[in-house]
Amino acid sequence: MILSITYAIDPKIEQEWLDFAKNNHVPALEQSHKFQHIRFTKVIPEEKMDTAFNLQLKFSDEKELNTFMQHHGNEIHQHLLKAFDGQMAMFTTLLKEVI
Repeated sequence: MILSITYAIDPKIEQEWLDFAKNNHVPALEQSHKFQHIRFTKVIPEEKMDTAFNLQLKFSDEKELNTFMQHHGNEIHQHLLKAFDGQMAMFTTLLKEVI
């Protein structure tokens, strides 16, 4: 199971947001040690698309994902939202590997 979170951000804050994500958000997630792998990527934009990044957390199974969400789900985005209120939006997608 993969928890995929896409963040659309105001291009004016891209570097500040990226620095915050690299130095605060991702390390905070890594401290939970509840997932197998983390991937943080920049979305290649299409014309007229916002600047966006994608974070993927890979879990061994649905139980691990549910445990992570129960203990960390509410706080995953709180410090990002607090720091960049009104300058970003996000959506979450659950993915399941098939191959």
